[in-house]
Amino acid sequence: MIELAFSKKKVEDRKKWLTEFVPGTFIDYKGGSVSYSDFVNKELILFSNADNLRSIPSLMDGLKPGQRKIMYCCFKKNIVKEIKVGQLVGIVGQMSAYHHGEASLSATIVNLAQDFVGSNNINLLLPIGQFGTRHMAGKDSASARYIFTALNPLSRLVFHKDDDQLLKYLDDDGMVVEPEWYSPIIPMVLVNGADGIGTGWSTNVPNFHPLQLIEVLKRLLLKESSFDDMEVLHPFYRGFVGEIIPASKGQGYEIYGAFEIIDSHTLRISELPVRGKPTEAYKVFLEELMGEGGFITDICSHHTDVSVEFLLTTSCNTADKSEAEWIKVLKLKTTLAMSNMVLFDSHGQLRKYESVVDVISEFYGVRMYMYHQRKEHLIRELSSQVLKLNNKVRFIKAVVSEKFRINNRKKADILQDLKALKYDMFPKGAQISPDDHASNDDDDAGGNDLAAGYDYLLSMKLWSLSLEMIRKLEEECKQMQTKLDELMDTTPEQLWLDDLEALRSAYEEDEVRRLDEMKNISGAASAKRKIAAKPKKNVKKPKIAKDEDECSLKAPAKKVKKEDKSGVAPKSEMKKDEFGFMAAAKKDVKSSGPFSAFTELSGQKQNMLRLSNDGKKPTRVKTQKRIIVESSSEGEMEVIESPVTKQPQRNIKDFFSIKSNKKPMDSSFDESFDEDVLDDDDDTADEEDDWE
Repeated sequence: MIELAFSKKKVEDRKKWLTEFVPGTFIDYKGGSVSYSDFVNKELILFSNADNLRSIPSLMDGLKPGQRKIMYCCFKKNIVKEIKVGQLVGIVGQMSAYHHGEASLSATIVNLAQDFVGSNNINLLLPIGQFGTRHMAGKDSASARYIFTALNPLSRLVFHKDDDQLLKYLDDDGMVVEPEWYSPIIPMVLVNGADGIGTGWSTNVPNFHPLQLIEVLKRLLLKESSFDDMEVLHPFYRGFVGEIIPASKGQGYEIYGAFEIIDSHTLRISELPVRGKPTEAYKVFLEELMGEGGFITDICSHHTDVSVEFLLTTSCNTADKSEAEWIKVLKLKTTLAMSNMVLFDSHGQLRKYESVVDVISEFYGVRMYMYHQRKEHLIRELSSQVLKLNNKVRFIKAVVSEKFRINNRKKADILQDLKALKYDMFPKGAQISPDDHASNDDDDAGGNDLAAGYDYLLSMKLWSLSLEMIRKLEEECKQMQTKLDELMDTTPEQLWLDDLEALRSAYEEDEVRRLDEMKNISGAASAKRKIAAKPKKNVKKPKIAKDEDECSLKAPAKKVKKEDKSGVAPKSEMKKDEFGFMAAAKKDVKSSGPFSAFTELSGQKQNMLRLSNDGKKPTRVKTQKRIIVESSSEGEMEVIESPVTKQPQRNIKDFFSIKSNKKPMDSSFDESFDEDVLDDDDDTADEEDDWE
C-alpha cells in the first residue's frame, strides 16, 4: 500500500486508485489502532483527492475551487463597480470560508482578470491596473493593494443569473459557500484552457475560440450536425498573430511565431509562439546568440504591452538560410499536446478525455438538462408572481368597494374571512412578529400559519388603495402573464439559443473595443519612436559676461595638460567651490585637519577670507606677495606671510556683493554653515570655470 501511494513505478495504479475515490470516505479512529491499508485508502486518499481538486478544474465550468469561490462572491455581492483587489481578497475570505493564504488568493484573482496574449480568451474579471503582460507571462503584475477589478459584463452572460437557484451549493461547517460547479452556457474549460499538476494526475487543455464553440453548439441545438460529424476545432489564443497548425505526426499542434526578412542582414520578429518563452526570456536567449560564435550583432526591441517586435542585425547573409532553418535557429516553434485533457466530470470523478468532442458531448448533455430545470423553475416563479398580483388586485378592489372590511375588527376574524374567500397563501419569506404571537394566543393552531400566509396582503401600505396603484398592479399582472405565456411556448433549446446569441453579440462588441485599444497603444509607441529618432536642435550657449567687475560664467573648455616648472598649479586647473573661492587641484591636497588644504596662490592681488571653524567671523585679507594658507591645530586658516593691509571684518552675506554692484542679500540668510561648505570635495567644485 505504501508503494501504491508513493512509488514512481505505480503511477498507473495510483491513477486508478484516485479515480475510484468515493466522496464521503473517512476513517474511524475509535478502534484505537489503524492499519496501513485503512490509512492509505481512507485518510491519505483524502489529501490526494484534495490536491487534485485544487489543481485540476471541473469540466462543467472550467474553474478550480479557489476560482469558483471568487466568482461566487463577485456574483453574490454583484461587484460591477471597481474594487481594490486587496479588498476583494478580504470579502472572499469572509464569505466563502477560504482556508489558504491571501497571497495565493490575490494571485488567483489576477489570473482571472489577465487578458494578454496566451492567457484568457474571456477574462471573467476586469483588469483595472497592471495585471501583468506577455513580457513576463503575467508575473510583472502590481501588488494587490494598487490594482482594481470588477465583474466583466460578459461573465453574467456566460453564467446566467437564472441558473443560480438550480445549483448545488456546498456547506462548510454550517456556512453556505460556493456551488459544486457552475453551469455556463458554453464550455469555459475549452475557452480559457487549463493547466495543473496534482497527485498522480496532471492536465493540459488548450484554449479555443468562443465564437466557434457558440457556432458548434448552435448547430447541435438546431439538429444541423451531430457529435459524429462535428466541425473540427483548432486551438485559438486571442491576439495571437502567429500560426497554429495540426502536427504532421501524432495528435497535437505546432505553434509558430512570425518573422520576416528586411534585407540581407536584418530580420524582424513580430510574434512569439504561445506556451513558449515570454518576451523577456526570449530576449535573454537572443543576447546569448550575440556572444562569441553567435551570428547576431545587434538587437533592437520595439515592444508594446500587447505586441512583440525584435529587429535583429546578423553577421551572415539572411538568404543563406531557409525559412525552416531560421525558425529552428530562432526557436520560433513550440508544440501543443492534446493527449492529456484530464478533468473532473459532473459527478466529481476524475476522467481523461480523448478529444474536444468528448468534452463537448458530456457538457452538452448536462447543460441541456439544466435548461429543462431552468424552464420549470421559471414557470413556477412566474406563475407564483401572477397569482400573487391577481390576489393583490382582488383584495384592494374588495377593500375599496367595502365588500371586505378590515378596520375595527379582530385579526383572527380577518384571517378566517380571507381563507373563506379563497385567497391564496404565500408563506415564503413571510415573517411573524412577536405581536402576532401575542394576539393569536387564543386562536386555533393554524392561526400563525394564516398570518404568515396572508402577510403579503395585510402588510400593504395605505397608498396601495389608490386608483393609480390598482392600475399599476393590473399592468404588472398583464406583463407577467404575457411573459409566462411566452415561456410556456419556448423550448429549452430556444432558451439556450437566445443565450448564445446574446453572448455572441456582446463578445464581438468587446473584441472591437479591444482592437481599438491595441491600435491606440501601437500608434502611441510608433509616435514615440519617431520623436526619439529626430535629431536634437542646437542648444544656445549661455552668454559670457566680459565685465571684470561681475562674476561671470564661462563655458567649460577641454583640459590641456601643460608642464609647469614653477610647481604652482596653472590657472586652468584651479577649481572653485560653491562660494566662488579658488582652490588648488585635489591631486596636490593632503588631509591634515578640518580645513585640509595646502594652497599656493600667485603673487597677484587676490581677495581671501580668514575663517574660523564656526564660519561666523570672516575677514578679508589683501596681499601682494606670494602667501601660503594652511590649517592650524585649532582649525583656523592662517596666513604665514604677513599681509600688507587688513580690512575691517565683514559678515558672510556681504561677501557675495564684494565684486558686484548688487544689493546685499536679505537678512534672513542663515549665517551659520558647516565646514563642508568650503570643502573642495563637494560636487559643485568639479566645474572647470574660472573666477574672474
